[in-house]
Amino acid sequence: MTTAYATLITGLAGRIQDQANKLGRPDRDLAILRARDIFSDGTPRVLYKDYTGDGTAYAFDLPNDTGKVWEDGFSAVVSLECPAGEREPAFLEDNAWSVRQWTATTQKLVLKGQTPGQGQTLRLGYTVRHTVDTTAVTIPDPYVEAFLDLAGAIACELLAAIYTQTGDSTINADVVNYRSKAQEYRDLAKGYQDRYDDWMNSDGPTTPEVSRSPYVDWDSKAQAGIDYLYHNRRGR
Repeated sequence: MTTAYATLITGLAGRIQDQANKLGRPDRDLAILRARDIFSDGTPRVLYKDYTGDGTAYAFDLPNDTGKVWEDGFSAVVSLECPAGEREPAFLEDNAWSVRQWTATTQKLVLKGQTPGQGQTLRLGYTVRHTVDTTAVTIPDPYVEAFLDLAGAIACELLAAIYTQTGDSTINADVVNYRSKAQEYRDLAKGYQDRYDDWMNSDGPTTPEVSRSPYVDWDSKAQAGIDYLYHNRRGR
């Protein structure tokens, strides 16, 4: 079964329970997009590209096909097989190739000591971020619930920020206290983040209750070494 984007939106709404609709659709889309980036950093999508050798070429253009574009700054080579399709896989060692700046504006995959023969196939396996939009969702089905927990954590932090910025003087005494609401969303965010971390570090899906724990410090290092929620791991 392939997950539709509408399913993600519905799943996120169920997690944040934003009855007042404080978090609009653009911000909900943003939470899902940010979750996509974090999830992809630890669990990227792997694609493949075949090149046909001519006995001479040793430098090859990086993938640029529709839906299979090499992402500069994100993509990495995970396997290189040449010739592809043999009974025993002929994978090249890491030191047998490089991704090199070929011109001022172009990078290429360069083989250092091997040239694919006439008709031989060079097969590149490489990583890209997942697609998560109205055209397609490539998050694997077994990971969707964990992904929604991560998106829920981000959305709850956004909601906490909204309620924190709303002054008590603008509401009546019998209306929900906005600062308490902000803390509730921080607690929910931590619960969803913990559940995501537990799932990603376990052998399979789990369904623990969302914890009502103290405020989470989003600047703490993630267990999988992924980026922080609002800045990358290299700086603030």
